[in-house]
Amino acid sequence: MRLEGLGLRGSRGWAFRDVELVAQPGDLVVITGASGTGRSTLLLAIAGRLQPTAGSLELAGCTVAADRRNHRALKQVRERVAVARLADHIGLDGNLSVQTNARDAADWVRQRPADVQDRLEDWRARSGLVLEPHTPVSELPALEATALHLLLAAVVGPEVIVLDDADAGLVPAERDQLWQLAAEVAATGTTVIATATDVPDQADVHLVLHRHSGPAAHVASSPPAEAPETPQSPPDAQHGSPSDQPESPPERERQESPAEPDRVGRPDTDEPDQDEPDQPDEPDQPGTDRDGAER
Repeated sequence: MRLEGLGLRGSRGWAFRDVELVAQPGDLVVITGASGTGRSTLLLAIAGRLQPTAGSLELAGCTVAADRRNHRALKQVRERVAVARLADHIGLDGNLSVQTNARDAADWVRQRPADVQDRLEDWRARSGLVLEPHTPVSELPALEATALHLLLAAVVGPEVIVLDDADAGLVPAERDQLWQLAAEVAATGTTVIATATDVPDQADVHLVLHRHSGPAAHVASSPPAEAPETPQSPPDAQHGSPSDQPESPPERERQESPAEPDRVGRPDTDEPDQDEPDQPDEPDQPGTDRDGAER
């Protein structure tokens, strides 16, 4: 997968822009950034659920570019990328049991439920997780619920899995378990891309998203950068020296618009029917600075 200058702009400004990323099969990619920097929206674009408005995305020979509308390419990307979970809007049905969600996942991708269940059992044994078949997903512990989203996306055989808020609600020991499991899923040849609050040791690539009014902010490092924290070169600094970058004034956090409800591994056949994400105020309006703040 290769992202070059990828950006998405809605009616109120940029959700994200200038994203550069190269990921190989087997990589665990972790995306961090403050709330409102476009992490979830970026996952939707990677999954082919949103058409970028700048730059391009290439996945296994399929290219989605802002300068040309190609619905077939978007569909091909969607068929290769499984959305394990995105915020509270894409994921498993919490009212249904583990077993029923597994059957549903098999139905969406037109596979035999018994085959999906067998592969899930294999992962259950390898991970040591309980994943009691008759327990509703909403009653699972946080670690098991997140792991189930990841594993049901993995067992349907996608080339890429995206997972939002991977470490949400987990204590440090559980986070390490989750990341170890994610690394094992990636080791099967799937690229796993997850948003998180912290960067685990298992990450092969780390992408930091920033709030900013200038260009070229989001570039991944591989392996995760471990530069010493100093006033001149903070670990999450953008390219160039501090004097080369415009300062980003504080912005109020905005909730990103969700995609329409979906299922894990569902191969979409129609174009996404959704509004563009709620974005920061339009830059360069009369009487405002580029970031939308009043002069």
